[in-house]
Amino acid sequence: MKFLEGLMISISFFSTLPIKIIDWTVERIRFIPMTMGFVGILIGVILYGFSFFEIEPMIKSILFIVIYTVLTGGLHNDALMDTSDAHFSRRDIDRKLEIMTDSRVGAFAVMSYVNYILLFFVTMYYYYALNTESYLIILTLFISRSLVGVMNYNLKYAKEDGLAKMYAEALKRSDLKWLYFIVLVVIGGFAYLDVWSLVIPMAGVIFYHVYKRFMYKQFRGITGDLLGTYVLLSELVMLGTYMVVKLWI
Repeated sequence: MKFLEGLMISISFFSTLPIKIIDWTVERIRFIPMTMGFVGILIGVILYGFSFFEIEPMIKSILFIVIYTVLTGGLHNDALMDTSDAHFSRRDIDRKLEIMTDSRVGAFAVMSYVNYILLFFVTMYYYYALNTESYLIILTLFISRSLVGVMNYNLKYAKEDGLAKMYAEALKRSDLKWLYFIVLVVIGGFAYLDVWSLVIPMAGVIFYHVYKRFMYKQFRGITGDLLGTYVLLSELVMLGTYMVVKLWI
């Protein structure tokens, strides 16, 4: 029951999908990292259904980006912009963390976001133009969010407030094995459909470790904005890597 309630919180917070809003309690917060991946599956299923429309790859790519942004409420997009402003300020870590919480949008945020959109558009254009298996969108969105869940268990927080304070009392590291089990089951299911789909989680895990080093060096640990940024960048990396591999074989 608490797991389902945790899933409801994840859906209501990480997406705009209509669902009953429930209170955030310690017992329910415990299951948020375990259920993030399922939010990706729900959004992925919707986007997968959209892929069946017979329209030009260019138009389909634009609509994909728009629909994806609407379904996530722009939450991760905002995180990417905040992270960019902080990182490219080249200040000390404490000042970067202050900049990250500033609600104003700086030039670095705009430039980074424009570049991200352009790269994402090109990625999705070739994704559709090459008739890539559309259901891989579901796996990609699941892996990106599941690895964010893993980060919450394994990595230290940059600040002892906000995200860290919320999870400190709620998370139980013993739950991590269940998260790994869920991830392996889902990956196994997709590998049964297409063995090359294993490229996606492999790319996600490699980028996980690269991004981990980046966070520790630049910000001393994880924050909510850094996790949201990982979602977007890892999806770009995973889909791009899959298509490069498929073109080579």
